[in-house]
Amino acid sequence: MLRLPLWVISFAAAWILFLVMGLRQGFGLFLPPLADELAIDRATFGFGIAVSNLLWGIGAPLAGAIADRFGPGRVTAGGGLLYAGGLIVLAMAAGANDYLIGHLLVGIGLSAAGFSVVLAAAGKAAPIALRARVMAIASMGGSLGQFLMIPITQWVIQEWEWRAAYLVLAVFAATIIPFARAVAGIKVAHAETRDQTLRAALAEAFRVPSFWLLTIGFFVCGFQLNFISTHMPAYLVDNGLSQSMGAAVLATIGLTNIFGTYLFGRMGERLPKKSILGWLYFARGVLVVGLLVLPLTPATALVFAVGMGVTWLATIPLTGGLVGTFFGPQYMATLYGVVFFGHQLGASCGALIGGLVFDATGSYTGVWWASAALCFIGAAMHWAIVERPVMRSPQVLAS
Repeated sequence: MLRLPLWVISFAAAWILFLVMGLRQGFGLFLPPLADELAIDRATFGFGIAVSNLLWGIGAPLAGAIADRFGPGRVTAGGGLLYAGGLIVLAMAAGANDYLIGHLLVGIGLSAAGFSVVLAAAGKAAPIALRARVMAIASMGGSLGQFLMIPITQWVIQEWEWRAAYLVLAVFAATIIPFARAVAGIKVAHAETRDQTLRAALAEAFRVPSFWLLTIGFFVCGFQLNFISTHMPAYLVDNGLSQSMGAAVLATIGLTNIFGTYLFGRMGERLPKKSILGWLYFARGVLVVGLLVLPLTPATALVFAVGMGVTWLATIPLTGGLVGTFFGPQYMATLYGVVFFGHQLGASCGALIGGLVFDATGSYTGVWWASAALCFIGAAMHWAIVERPVMRSPQVLAS
């Protein structure tokens, strides 16, 4: 198969992640109208999103392994098809069961078309010196998608109603399928491959303490980000702000994230990635504490959004880059998929626990404080990572 130029691969990966992140990031905007019409509570709404995130995480290592073995093109195209199908089911939902089935399909689709496959493909296509930059550019697509798709989603919900909005999102998701061809057949662009089996690669990774620190630390990222994207709009409305302010906050996060993702991705070429990640998590904890102790106004909400946005997806290329630093690119999709499972397990907990705590107490305050504490713990875990390639013996490679 003809090898496409690196800029084409980068653009295609960015567009796919534009849709993967941009479409799902606005799911929290559906909470008020969907919950009212289908007569479901916030815990059930959060559970649906938790299901999709958990399946995304569980499927990511499997999708990565298939992509490492057979190439990422067909895997990504299949993910786009399931993603679009799940959104159509959500548009036609008549009750809680249909709602959950729709999110089940969305979750499986995201696992095949998400970061573990597409970002790893872009990283494999790039030479070592450009890998962090290419992965940052691809991740910026997700940031731009969040910025542009959230206002579009909010506008369609307001003007046409929520079912039409899901159908519009499904049309966008279907465009993943043709763009998946650009990442098909990607091979490693440099001589980093080793004669190692997948089983040996997984066994090796599980013996590396820094791999576990990275995976558990990524749980914190998923918990906080999905709690915010799912419950922030409702949290603002509960505190007297408008629903449009919720969309504005999420869109602002997406806009500032474009710059943060690229900036910190470039910094990762020159500075230790683990140190940058530690400070990103620490900064998030400070932002959450500030949100809780200061009066909640449109101004403070937007300041929070700017600060959170700068750190939002900036963790993605740095985390993926650390996986490449540890183990090389041969099984990068699989191993990043394992790390990403930690992220999605946290994302599921963030969406579900947020709804459960609110339904039990009538407030999100406890979850916000837990989120801040997790950020400080995550910062310490990343600072403890040993950032260097794993040394392999010939016996390890052949096992």
